[in-house]
Amino acid sequence: MTADNEQFYCDVTIPGVDVQLGFAHYGLDEEQYLGILRSYAADTRHLLEATKEVTAETLSAYRVTVHGLKGASSGIFASETAQMAKDLEMAAIAGDLGYVQAHNGALVAHVTRLVDAIEAALSAVAPNKKPLRDKPDPVLLSYFLSAINAYDIDGMDTAMAGLSAFDYEADDGLIEWLREHLAQGQYVKIKAKLLKLREQTEEDDG
Repeated sequence: MTADNEQFYCDVTIPGVDVQLGFAHYGLDEEQYLGILRSYAADTRHLLEATKEVTAETLSAYRVTVHGLKGASSGIFASETAQMAKDLEMAAIAGDLGYVQAHNGALVAHVTRLVDAIEAALSAVAPNKKPLRDKPDPVLLSYFLSAINAYDIDGMDTAMAGLSAFDYEADDGLIEWLREHLAQGQYVKIKAKLLKLREQTEEDDG
């Protein structure tokens, strides 16, 4: 473990996140763990926009959104956030719109504070940009497409987190586009986009 790793592991506190457990879970790899936290903060801000108002017409989409929030929060060891999202997901599955509307505001406020705290900690500890790659990993893009085909929401979230952990020399805005459309549940559009990218890659390789 490097000195920087040790400092982050021992000294940094993010309210609502078990930093030490998360850092240990990701193999004491500072670059990977910081990238995952950074991706969570960026992706979750988009999710919040989709959860601020819930109606009978949007309850099904809301269920998908809080399911993703639950999984992502568990992935960074934000257990209270994950539990709040799980409770609302269960209510949405049961069709309990009243419960969702009564408790959703607390979730949005809680998650907003969490994201603010993560961003503040990252700014203090790791102000540098994400690791740089030339382009998005085609294996992750293929995994994303497979998750879309299987309607595997956890798989979509995993792929998005992996893609978001890096900056790219050339992605033509793809990662931001994917993040926004995933938050909106636009799976058909994402599938069409990824299929087109795969066809272009096969043509280039051919």
